[in-house]
Amino acid sequence: KKVRYNFKTKKAFISNVVTQQGEGHIVANDAKKNADNSFYMRNAKYTTCDHHDHPHFYLNLSRAKVRPEKDV
Repeated sequence: KKVRYNFKTKKAFISNVVTQQGEGHIVANDAKKNADNSFYMRNAKYTTCDHHDHPHFYLNLSRAKVRPEKDV
């Protein structure tokens, strides 16, 4: 689990991300945070299962764009 954050640009590269979006969770291997707080994620899973680390069911996402409080 790593985070590289640039304080000038407010951008970040994050590995092993877990985020909650509405009723569900997104778990991703890699994510890039942009200055507008949107995220681009690779190799992600979206689930509404309570066990997001090892979900019983999920949608497999090769790529995803997440805008918090808006959409996936």
